[in-house]
Amino acid sequence: MSRAHSLLAVGLTALGRPAEAVDPGVAALRSAVSAGRVDEAMTLRTALAACARALGDPLAGSEILRPAVTGAGTTDLSPLVAARALAELAACLSHLASRDDVEDALTEADRLLAADEALPPRTAGSSAPRSARTPPRTTGATATRSPPPRPPTRAWPSCASPTAPNWTSPPSRPPSSTN
Repeated sequence: MSRAHSLLAVGLTALGRPAEAVDPGVAALRSAVSAGRVDEAMTLRTALAACARALGDPLAGSEILRPAVTGAGTTDLSPLVAARALAELAACLSHLASRDDVEDALTEADRLLAADEALPPRTAGSSAPRSARTPPRTTGATATRSPPPRPPTRAWPSCASPTAPNWTSPPSRPPSSTN
């Protein structure tokens, strides 16, 4: 069941539903830590930190990721998991940390990704760090580099606007015709 909770938490976080990801994420994190699954536990910590940041509490996210930088088992992490955790930690602390500290964390994450033998090598013309690039998604015979743009959201009309409707009076009804 903990693997299912883990997949659910990471999936909900990726889908942008952080509030729904917290309960299964905490349950899966407890199970992963007690079973000694270091990579899975850090992946869950990264997802829960992203949830905390999305829900408006980035300091809680940085506290969740504390073992990513101070834990004894961090040497056992795969480079990809460690890089994602460092990048999320930089995102959680970006409003408090100095620019140099954030850049150092992101540089270290990029170094970890470049050293990971399990990932495909960089292409010759790519100047962006691997952590900043998104891999192409394939659907059928078509490959795309990014998802389609979202339509712009419309703001709720301001009541202070001179053209805003009068919300305090009931709407007027057109005269009804009785035949």
